[in-house]
Amino acid sequence: MWGLVISDEGPGFQPKDLPDPTSPAGLWQEHGRGLMIMCHYMDEVSYFDNGRTLRLIKRKGSGETP
Repeated sequence: MWGLVISDEGPGFQPKDLPDPTSPAGLWQEHGRGLMIMCHYMDEVSYFDNGRTLRLIKRKGSGETP
């Protein structure tokens, strides 16, 4: 297993408030797919500090390696 923690000093975000990048309107946006891709490849994606800190976990043998 390995993990990665990313922190940012910005205002943060609420994951539930993000628009769906696979919706008809979202398909044409030039941004907004990064979190969807991380959630697809990682085994765990956790948000802390009002969305300013992100923890990614990948377990050995759990599919594709990033």
